[in-house]
Amino acid sequence: MRKTSPAPKPCPICNGCGQISSFKGVSRFLLTTEECPACGGTGLELDDELQKSEPPPPTKRRDK
Repeated sequence: MRKTSPAPKPCPICNGCGQISSFKGVSRFLLTTEECPACGGTGLELDDELQKSEPPPPTKRRDK
């Protein structure tokens, strides 16, 4: 019998949308939207293992 992986949970910081909005400026009329730093814009809660791992090094491109 195969085990199914649990369904991913939504990010608690951005509530699953992957973006964080905030008002900026003196008059507070400027709305800025940024990628959520907790989930990297995926909207899903990342495993601790994935958050601690470093991205793979870039591959070298060979010119022919």
